[in-house]
Amino acid sequence: MARRAALSASVPPSARGFALGVTATALPFVAAMQWLDAASSGIACDDVADLFGGSLALGAGMTIAFGCAVAIACHAFVGFLCRRHRSIVLAIEAFVRLTRSAEPCAQHIALDHQDRSRAATSLVRRTRGERAPPLRRLRTLHH
Repeated sequence: MARRAALSASVPPSARGFALGVTATALPFVAAMQWLDAASSGIACDDVADLFGGSLALGAGMTIAFGCAVAIACHAFVGFLCRRHRSIVLAIEAFVRLTRSAEPCAQHIALDHQDRSRAATSLVRRTRGERAPPLRRLRTLHH
């Protein structure tokens, strides 16, 4: 129960506040990324508009719009995961139990140790380029 409370507490309570935080963080990072790109290419940035692709209004506007949209979608998805936490854990637990209780494959049980070692030796011979038994014989060992 404490884990679930901690998980729920880690999600920001407001999607709007989360989106504003992401956007406020994204704007300087986009400008820094463009500055680093220009500096590594040897191109000078004359003004702030150059840091947003040549148009401050368009570059900042797109960063704000897409930043908000992605932040709201991520907030909704994480909120969904937090609300369904118990169901997800139970489903994973059931899957793990199912795979652990599965019996070994019947074809592996049918092979005795001698047949397994012959099949392994044949595989080694084939990879070294030596002559191996006919493929028909190998198929009967595995089926």
